[in-house]
Order: sequence, then structure tokens, then C-alpha cells
Amino acid sequence: MKTKTFTKLLTLLAGLMMFANMANTQNMNRWIELTVQQGQWIQLDLWADAANTPVKVVSGTKDTTLIVGEYWTDYKNYYAQTSTMRVYGNITHFDCSNNNENLTGINVSNNTELVKLYCSQNNISSLNVSGCTTLEFLSCNYANLTSLDVSGCTALTELRCYNNNLTSLNFTGCTALRILNCNKNNLTTLDISGCTALTLLNCDENNLTSLNFTGCTVLTHLSCINNNLTSLNLTGYTALRTLLCNKNNLTSLDVSGRTALEILWCDNNNLTSLDISGCTALTYLNCNENNLTSLNLSGCTALEEFYCRNNSLTSLYLSGCNALKKAGIRGNKFTTPKIDKIYCSLPQREEADKATIIVLQNESDPNKESVMATTKRNATDKNWKVSYADAEYTPIGETTGNYTCLAPETYPLWVAGEQVTSFNASAITGEGITGSVSYIHAANTLTLNGATITKGKPDGDGEVAILSEIPLTINLIDENKILNSTYPKNYAGILINQSDIPLNITGDGSLNMDVKSSSSGYCLGIFASSNPVNLSCNSLKITSSHVGIASKELHITNG
Repeated sequence: MKTKTFTKLLTLLAGLMMFANMANTQNMNRWIELTVQQGQWIQLDLWADAANTPVKVVSGTKDTTLIVGEYWTDYKNYYAQTSTMRVYGNITHFDCSNNNENLTGINVSNNTELVKLYCSQNNISSLNVSGCTTLEFLSCNYANLTSLDVSGCTALTELRCYNNNLTSLNFTGCTALRILNCNKNNLTTLDISGCTALTLLNCDENNLTSLNFTGCTVLTHLSCINNNLTSLNLTGYTALRTLLCNKNNLTSLDVSGRTALEILWCDNNNLTSLDISGCTALTYLNCNENNLTSLNLSGCTALEEFYCRNNSLTSLYLSGCNALKKAGIRGNKFTTPKIDKIYCSLPQREEADKATIIVLQNESDPNKESVMATTKRNATDKNWKVSYADAEYTPIGETTGNYTCLAPETYPLWVAGEQVTSFNASAITGEGITGSVSYIHAANTLTLNGATITKGKPDGDGEVAILSEIPLTINLIDENKILNSTYPKNYAGILINQSDIPLNITGDGSLNMDVKSSSSGYCLGIFASSNPVNLSCNSLKITSSHVGIASKELHITNG
């Protein structure tokens, strides 16, 4: 019996000695200081830089020592004997969220190796992260902050500071920042021009009149809903996939050529113009409640759903919108003939698609007379429901019109195997075409705007990227390419297939043609052996296995 008791005493003594030794090994040179409400319990969750790391939490004479590993400890409560609490030790992740009124200040400047800080749902009047050059993540939402300075936090990649009272944010030096959410503050200006790695920005529900994201060219998501912005410059932001800029004071918006853009909300502005030409990846558009008089969606080949209610639209172009399944066009100034043309331009759908076009608000809609005089069957014959705007999308009644949809006029011009017609001329699309390609028949002008053509029209045992049997002017905007990607036996970038008609290539843009062949075929950049060719463009480069330009005459201006 005595032996067992002696053994227990030795075990207890050994444990006490280990605990004392553990306390002596704590790093007292690294600490986080909290300003707290005296007499309250403060909840903390901790993570250290190594397993079995000793940590001490001190407030007054209240001293708690614990072991922390490379994972969260789960929330534990610590008593605030005074208005200050310090956490000593090699802490890399620190969570003091949800202390509400009991936590009023945080200073982590004496733990410069902190990696992640969570301090949301508090009443913080000050947050000091100066010198925290290893800090990668900061979440300080719902904390009553009025200012935040993260300058010098050069490793910071994600900042969440929404639902505060911030009037200023300092991001100087935050070149690694990728994600910023500062929704629901009192910011009037936001300058993130130095945050060149930024991919996601949410700054909704502030008082912004100025937003500077110059240089943030990898930005994929921008949400600035419900501010006071009057302009947005999106030139060069080709990676943008989502743009939510509704409920501002924008008068114009140009997203042309944004080939990655998938979702656009720009409703409830003062827009009089909206340019979405070349947005070939766009699937969803909401431009309700603006002052638009015309809307051209031609070439938005991926568009599945759009809404343009309560504008002043008198024209709407849907050529090439072959993925469309839902459209809301009520509350505009369309005449009966214009609505009939819209019906005719709707793509063929299957019954299972449940395609719907919303044309009236209700029975009292002021446009009801114009709508009921249309020929609804031109839409319903293609499996489109023509409906009211109620929750069930109730179909409108039978209409009285007898409009016949016109067949398109075809032109002897092919781009990537697609014949140009009066229906697709404003936006020529198809497999092998990216960017914007359009044609004005009255001027015989084909415009390439940031276009790449990788397919051709079959011609004998070869292909032709652009084939024309009429005089043709090619107008170049931005950088354009014709690439021989399929390597047929014979290939021509541009072929004029009638004698003595001119080919003119003009514009401030460039055209790079790579028409090399991997076989024994014959490849040419421009084949116009019986025609005059006039070049006045900014730049034309042809890489060919055989001939660059074959022409009857060649005239170069400003070259």
C-alpha cells in the first residue's frame, strides 16, 4: 500500500516538474494584446507554429498556461481580471471572434509572425497589425471599425472587413492581396491600384464615388452594387468573369471584347448606352430600369437569360443568341412590328427548355394593345411561351397579327465556314471564331475586332478562312489572328474568288496570319492572283509555308 502511494507521489511530482519546465520554455517575446471588459470571460481559439507549443494567457494576476498544436484548440474562455489580456507564445493563427462588447481593441504588432487573424463580431475601436509581414488572412467583419491600415502586410492575400463603419482603407504595399470584401461600410473612395494580384473585389453598399483598380488586370469578379459611381473603366480587364454594378449612377457601360465575361448585372442605373459586343461567354444579363433606347445582343452566343424591362427600348437585336431560353422585355417602347421581329429572331427551342419571353406586366400593362396585335405563333411555333410577369409566367391570350418572318438575305462571303447573311452580319459567330466579327453589306466591309479565326470553309481539298466573291474591305481593330489549326492539304487565309475585284485591308489594328502546313499541301496568306490588293492597315504579318501574298497588283500605303 505504501509502495503504491509513493509511486503516485513520484508521478505527480514528475508531472509538476514537466509543467514547470514547460512554462519556462514559453516565448515571452511574442504576444498579442487585447483590450477587454474587466470582469468578463473572453473566448479565444489558438493555433501554434509547432506541436506541443506552450502558451500563456495573462490578465492581471490571472495566469492560464496551456499546450497548443498545429491545429485549432476550439474556443476556450479566459477571465479578464483587468482591462488588458495578453497571449504569449508562438501563435500563428488567432481567433477572438464573437466577444461582442467585451473586446474593444486588438494589437498584434508584437507577434509579427502571425499568419491568420479572426476578430469579427466585436466592438473594436482599434486594430493594430503593423509589422505583420507574414499575415496572410484577416477577417474583421462586424467589428465597428472606422479605419483600417494594413499597409506593410505584404503577405496578405485575403481581407474581409465588411459590415463596419470604415471611412478609409490603406492597402499600400499589399501586392499579394487576391480577395477583398469591404461591403457595407462608409467608404467614399477606394484605391486598390497597387493590388495587382487581386482577383475578387466586393465593395457593395458603400458611398463610393470613385473606384480605382488600375493595374488589377487579373480581376475576375467585381461587385460594386449600390454605390454612387458615375463611371467604370474596364479597358484591359480581359479576365473579368462577373460584373455586378447595379444600383449606381452609371450613364454608359462598355464591356465590349470581354470574352471571359459570364454574368453582368447593371440594372438600376442611368444607362443610355451599353456595349456588350464580343462578349461571347456571357450567359446572364440584367439591364432593367435604365434609359436604354437600343440594345444589341448579336453575337452573344452563350447568352441564356436576359432582362431589359423598364427602359426606353425601341429596338432589340438577338442575332446569334442561339443559347437563349429566357427573356424579359416588358416596359419598353417597342411597336408591334418591332415585337414581331423579336419573335422571329428567337432561336428554335425544345419543349423541355421551357423557353419564356416576358412581354407584359399584367392585364393593365399600357403596352398590352401593341403586344396583342403581334403574331405570337412566330414565337410559340419555336417552343417559346409568351407570358405575363407573374410567378407562373401565365401565357398571354391569342394575338391578332399575321406577320410572316422573312428569310435572310445571303451574301457571297464566308468566315470560318459560316456564310454571312442579313441575320448574322452584325455578329458573325460559329465554331472557329472568337472575338468580334461583323459585316456591313452596303459598304462591303468586314470588321475584325480582337478576332481569332481557326477554321475555314472547305474548298476542294483545302480550306479558306475568309472567302469572298464580292469586293471586300477588311477593317482591323485591335489584334487579330488567322491560324491554320486543322492543317488541311491546302489552305488560304484570305481568298478572293472573282477576277478584278479589289481587296482592301485597313484600320488601326493588326492581323497576324500563320498558315504553315504540316503536309505537302499548298498554303497562302492572301490568294488574290487576279485582283488588286491594297494595304493601309497598321500591321500585317504573314507566316506561310509557300506564298505570303499572291495578287495581280499590290499597293501599300503608310507601310
